[in-house]
Amino acid sequence: MQSVQWLWAHKDDPNIVKSAHAQMGHTILPQMLSAVQGFSQAVQSTVTSLVNQAVQLSEAVLGLLGGITGVPLLSAAQSLVQAVSNGVKDLVT
Repeated sequence: MQSVQWLWAHKDDPNIVKSAHAQMGHTILPQMLSAVQGFSQAVQSTVTSLVNQAVQLSEAVLGLLGGITGVPLLSAAQSLVQAVSNGVKDLVT
């Protein structure tokens, strides 16, 4: 119960993991917060990498199609691809 009360009291603390280690080091709470923070960073990193690869792939495909058809598809679709990738990144972070 003490851990839950402490979490609620510090829910807006941007350095909650560091504070937990300093103030609640005698409980399991700091290790749990560190694990959650690490998992969150790993997910964000993975999604960012996937989005960047998807953007690169789409630009390559659009460049190829533009070269074949003679229509500059890359410039027309690039803003759409960028908007989608920004939306995905914002969703994850």
